[in-house]
Amino acid sequence: MIRKLSENIAYIFVKNGIAGEDEHDIYRYGVEVILCDIVDVIVVLISGIIFGKMTEALWYYVNFMVLRSATDGYHATRL
Repeated sequence: MIRKLSENIAYIFVKNGIAGEDEHDIYRYGVEVILCDIVDVIVVLISGIIFGKMTEALWYYVNFMVLRSATDGYHATRL
């Protein structure tokens, strides 16, 4: 669903001249990443509201973002 939505948004960018036809995949990927991040935030906030733990949910998300940006993920080397 997110992939289809990002595909449509990228198509709108190309159609309106915001992006070139050759940049369609790049914009689709960027929109997909942004939408996934938005969904992550919404899920954490809704979980915090449902369980009555909004402070803990916000602390979790802040710590998660700091850790994610500091560690930069795992990158395997190609053989």
